[in-house]
Amino acid sequence: MNVSSPGRPRFPAASWALAGLVAAALFTSGLIRSFHDSTPRLPGLPAPFDSLLFAGSLLAGLAVLWARRNGRDRFTPLREPHQLTLPQVLPLVFVLLLEKWTTGPVLEPILDRLVARLENPPLADAAFRGLSAIGLLAVGFLGAFVLRQSWPRIRAVMHPGRIPAALLFLGISVAGTGLVAWGTGILVHAPWGWLPRPPGVLIAVTLAQVARGLAEEAWYRGILQVTVVRLLLQAGFPGGRGVRVAGILLVAGAFTLEHLDPARGLALQRGELVWVFAMGTLLGTLLEVSRNLWLVAGVHALVNLLVALVFPLPITPDGVPVLPPGVLATILVFLSFAGVVAAHRRRGFA
Repeated sequence: MNVSSPGRPRFPAASWALAGLVAAALFTSGLIRSFHDSTPRLPGLPAPFDSLLFAGSLLAGLAVLWARRNGRDRFTPLREPHQLTLPQVLPLVFVLLLEKWTTGPVLEPILDRLVARLENPPLADAAFRGLSAIGLLAVGFLGAFVLRQSWPRIRAVMHPGRIPAALLFLGISVAGTGLVAWGTGILVHAPWGWLPRPPGVLIAVTLAQVARGLAEEAWYRGILQVTVVRLLLQAGFPGGRGVRVAGILLVAGAFTLEHLDPARGLALQRGELVWVFAMGTLLGTLLEVSRNLWLVAGVHALVNLLVALVFPLPITPDGVPVLPPGVLATILVFLSFAGVVAAHRRRGFA
């Protein structure tokens, strides 16, 4: 319930501006991921401290310490008059900048040196993805600590008690997707096969894709989406479907920008970006429907494995899957939705 004090506008102008700052921070962080190699450097400082990301993280971190010391970052209970303030937004800005600096200028050179020792390119790529996912997961947990006002909601969607339900829904979704693939293979008389890989590479790719799915969902949906929705509520937006949809779309947009490849033309990756945005929207909606981050992370990991062609699938004589992995991934996500809705008899958000 949104309560406004007498004489105060329902949506104060400052809250609108700061809600825009939240959106701008998310989209800027997405672009930084794609273009951080072009980020200007500060003269006279050694790497990685010569990055403007470090300067921004340091300044934002000092501002967060000041706000936290004075209690200015605390949220007003939603049943009381409230509006969004800059000290309440600063922790999110700090966490976004710190994540980009840590996983970019700090972590990437270290991982590049580590994987350079691996002579097998697919194995090196899998190692890089897996180790970078672990780094993102570590920064995500630090971010959850900094975002203390959102922590109760973050902790709720990550509660270990939700794991059994997640495993049940994932099992049903995998079985349903497998039946679709099996039936399609029978209809077109296609044999089963997969992308040939040495056993060591296959294991590395599997572990890396699972770690990447878990880390990205913990960061994007478990931390960012939950925090953005809470900030929008603090800004005065009424609770309910609208504010949840806004949070889903904002984070899905940032998620899509992070998949933008500046080395390729936009026209060449337009279809991929549309698919990434759609998948980010579906995963964000699945979190709001189920309130179960374990389920969402598991779905993301399985989607990664499908796209990486880890699972055997019906293939044509030319070695191409009969059903594109993206189609099977979409079926998997929708089956997960169906399982949650059927189990809870729920049509809307939890």
